[in-house]
Amino acid sequence: STLAAWTHGYVRDRADRPAVIGEAVVTAFPAEGRAPSIPFIGLAEAMVTEGRFLGTVRVTDTTVRFFNTATQETAAQLGQR
Repeated sequence: STLAAWTHGYVRDRADRPAVIGEAVVTAFPAEGRAPSIPFIGLAEAMVTEGRFLGTVRVTDTTVRFFNTATQETAAQLGQR
């Protein structure tokens, strides 16, 4: 799924093109049974990545990477990571 690619990264390898490697852009922890693996901060990152706020991003010329970095710093300050 898209969310799985966002939380774990992905590799798209086609014979006619160079491989595309995408790193994880949403915070997630290793799954333990049926316990949730995406913390609140990861859900916020997913919302931004999904594009709910991309209108604001385009208007303010802010990148998704900026939001990802900002949420990671916030999580660190809150002791989430």
